[in-house]
Amino acid sequence: MRRLTYFCLSLTVLFLLCGCSEMSRNEKLETNWSFQTETGQSFNIVEIQHLMEKYIKDHDEEDAIFADYKEAVIDPIYNDCFLDGEFLHIAEDVLSHNPENFDKLQRAIERMNSKEVKDNLSEALELSAAALPIEKEINVCLLPVSYPGFGMAVGSDKILILFDEYLSIDRFKVTLAHEYHHSAWQAAYRGPSEKWTVLD
Repeated sequence: MRRLTYFCLSLTVLFLLCGCSEMSRNEKLETNWSFQTETGQSFNIVEIQHLMEKYIKDHDEEDAIFADYKEAVIDPIYNDCFLDGEFLHIAEDVLSHNPENFDKLQRAIERMNSKEVKDNLSEALELSAAALPIEKEINVCLLPVSYPGFGMAVGSDKILILFDEYLSIDRFKVTLAHEYHHSAWQAAYRGPSEKWTVLD
C-alpha cells in the first residue's frame, strides 16, 4: 500500500512539474497598454521591445535567421501594427530583414523601457489628438532598431516608431505628432476603396 501511495504522489508531482514548465514556455509577454485622451481618442501602445529583448536573449546574432525573428517578433504584433495598413509597402524593409547589432538594440530597449519615454509618448499623443481629433482608435507600435530611427504611418490606424538608442525625446515627440497627422489625415480624407499614387 505504501508503494502505491508513493507512486501516486510521485506521479502527481511529475504532472504538476510538467504542467508548470509547459506554461512558462508558452507564457505570453504582455506588450500592449492603452489609454484614452480627454477628447476621447483611444490609443493602443504596442511595445515590441519586450519581444525583441527575448529574441536577443534566445538567439546568437551570428546564427540568427529571419524565420526565427519573424516568428518571435513580427508574427505576434503583425495584426496590431501592419495588417490592412493602407501604406503597408513602406514597412517592407522592417518586415523582411533580420535585426542587426544586438548591442545597439539592447541599448535602445533600455531607453524605451524608461518612464520618460512612456510619459512623453502619452503627452505627444494627447496634444496631437487635441489638435487633430479623429474617432478611429490608433495603434502605436514601438520597435527598437540599430540604425537611425524614424516613424511611419502604416495606415489610418497604425503608427510605427523605429526607436534607436540616440533618438532624443524631443525628436521622438515630433515624430509621434508627425505620424499621427498622417494617420489622422488618412482616416479623415481617404476612402477605403480609393487607390492613390505618390502623385496625388
